[in-house]
This record gives sequence, C-alpha cells and structure tokens, in this order.
Amino acid sequence: MKNLILIIGLPGSGKSTISKSISMELGCSHLSTENIRASLLGVTKVQADCDFTQEEQDKVYKAIAVKANKLLEQNNIVLVEGVFRSAIQRSLLLDKLPANTQIIKFLIFSDEQVVIKRLIERKKQGTVAPAGVEGYKKIKEQFLFPSKDENYIVIDNTFDLEKSIEIVLNNVREFL
Repeated sequence: MKNLILIIGLPGSGKSTISKSISMELGCSHLSTENIRASLLGVTKVQADCDFTQEEQDKVYKAIAVKANKLLEQNNIVLVEGVFRSAIQRSLLLDKLPANTQIIKFLIFSDEQVVIKRLIERKKQGTVAPAGVEGYKKIKEQFLFPSKDENYIVIDNTFDLEKSIEIVLNNVREFL
C-alpha cells in the first residue's frame, strides 16, 4: 500500500516547518510547491512579495502530481505540502494518484497576526517562498477551504509548533 500525506494551508501557517519535521521523523520524501516552483524557475531567493502567477500555478501543480507519482512508485510514504488554494488544485494531485494510495490530509492554519509576523521575518531572512504580507492577503481572498467531504484534519498552529507536529505525527502513525 502506498501512502500520501497532504498538508495544505495559507502562507505563513507553518505547513513547511511541520512538513520538514514530519518527513525527517518518518524518513519519507517531501515535496513542496514552493520548492518545485523555485526549481522550475531557477529561483534561489524571492525578496519581492508576490504570488505564483496562474501559469506558474498550473506548471507547479502538474509537476507535483508527476513527481508524487514517481516517488510513490519508489517509496511507501510521500509527503506533499503547499497552499493548494482550491479543490481543483487539490484534485490535480489527488485524482492522479495510483488506485492503491491511502491519503491523509491536513489543513494547517494560524492566527493572522502570527502569520503576518512570520511572513515579515521570512522575507527578512530570504526564502524561495514568494508570499509576504500582501501576497498572503491576496491568497487568503482566493483560498477555498476544503469542504467537510474532503476529510481534512484541521490543526491550529498559532502558538505551539511542537504540539502541532506531535498532533500531525500521531495522526499519521495511526493512519499508517
């Protein structure tokens, strides 16, 4: 059986930090939409506060589906994380997975004031992530939260990162 862990959420919610910890703990492959975008565009740091263009979104989400499938052929567990702002973007990945793939899905969120502080700090440090405060606000307007039918486990990562990681990890271990 193949297993996919999907972690989605708005920029600055902590999904990348959580994903890195989970993938290290489980020793699984980790795909990030931000890293795929950086690789496709040859970007090492994004100082500007921006969003993926529609063309970049299309390329990135198609590429992540292809890469996830290739990794699932080689590994039992693959973690994918990104904003995935719509059901359509989520389905570009989920609908193309092998039939024998189990999927556990998480939606990570944080209080907006905490997110803004994180994004300001992230931009100061330099990152491949394009969104800063203005990008976050634009994406937040477009973000379509998953419906109850999509069965996401919702994690509030506002204050306690270690607790959030523990909750995700415990859910994943129970799932596996």
